[in-house]
Amino acid sequence: MSSMKLQCNLKQILESKKISLYRLQKDTGVSINNLRAYRENSNKQFNREVIIKICVAVSCDISDLFTLVEDN
Repeated sequence: MSSMKLQCNLKQILESKKISLYRLQKDTGVSINNLRAYRENSNKQFNREVIIKICVAVSCDISDLFTLVEDN
């Protein structure tokens, strides 16, 4: 069985909706460094409250924000 990981699609969502990271920070109250980690897909753990705030702010579902992919 291959190893799987969660891929965060925040970068693509922000680009498609033309939302800046700064705007997202203002709308969510989440630190810019934390949002940058989500955008760059560098998080090892994900905070449920942050995920909810992001989904609400960009009007997306959790299944839009994350994709399960093979870990190469």
